[in-house]
Amino acid sequence: MQFQIHPQPHPVMNQAKKNLTTPFYEPNVVNSDMPLVNLKPLHHRDQECIGIYYANHLSINNVVKKIPGVKWSQTNKCWYLPLGRDSYDHLSKTLKGVAELDSTALKTYLQKRKQVAAAAVPVQNNKKKAEAINLVSPAWRLSKDNLAALEKFIEQLKAESI
Repeated sequence: MQFQIHPQPHPVMNQAKKNLTTPFYEPNVVNSDMPLVNLKPLHHRDQECIGIYYANHLSINNVVKKIPGVKWSQTNKCWYLPLGRDSYDHLSKTLKGVAELDSTALKTYLQKRKQVAAAAVPVQNNKKKAEAINLVSPAWRLSKDNLAALEKFIEQLKAESI
């Protein structure tokens, strides 16, 4: 009589196999067959812009080139549009079905910029206020600690001016 032994899978080996097949999160990997286009904040020629970054892809190139107002930056090696809601909406509508958009970096920048603008000293003249906000436009570079210190400093200035 022969005994047949059916070995039980080793728990460590089983876990290793599971890790190889389990998808993991990477911010630039999208579960889609479409190519990925990253939208990032870009300061180019003293202007806030939306940088359009992607691996060289002929179909995306042909679509992006036709967007009104889009320009190529040889310095940054990307296409760009002026930063604004209209530009973003037109871009997302144009690339829908052609590419997958990742605007995480752009959203983070806009949130930080909004925080800095809220912390800015209020100015009576609207034109001056717009200029003051543009002066602090590199807000996305501030860490949370520096942003908190900026808000505290502005509060201190407000208290001293009263």
